[in-house]
Amino acid sequence: GTDGEALTLTTEEAAVYDRQIRLWGADAQQRMSTSRVLVVGRVRSNLGNELIKNICLAGVSSIILCSVNDFEGQGFLGDSLDEVRNSVQDINRFVRVEIFEGEEAAANEVKSSTAVCLVGFNAVPSVMSIAKSCRQGGIGRMHRTLGRSLPRSGCPVIC
Repeated sequence: GTDGEALTLTTEEAAVYDRQIRLWGADAQQRMSTSRVLVVGRVRSNLGNELIKNICLAGVSSIILCSVNDFEGQGFLGDSLDEVRNSVQDINRFVRVEIFEGEEAAANEVKSSTAVCLVGFNAVPSVMSIAKSCRQGGIGRMHRTLGRSLPRSGCPVIC
């Protein structure tokens, strides 16, 4: 990117994201700062928390947490969804965090997301349904299960 593109980030954001700007450039960081990432599944698991923490540190605009088949009290960011949200905002105050629960809520949030990450889904129909919505909207997606990968044949998600 050019130095002029860095001006679209505030001085404070440029200072916070200095490492990222040096790594992938100001234009990429600007695009990242307008991204809305939906994380669906076991968002309170350690795997979900690690993913959320890394997305937060990257400097996205907002993270949408949608708990599906989740268990309270598993992750290092907190026991409840509110605690996870508070931890994320402590890590990076520029990131807005929204909370939803259930697959229906996830399906509704897919359309307004820049990227979708599925965490801990072991049910192929659920993954396929969300992946189809992503594909129709041209939205990037990533999927990782807890303990095993889904079969790749015909599966439009990255395992």
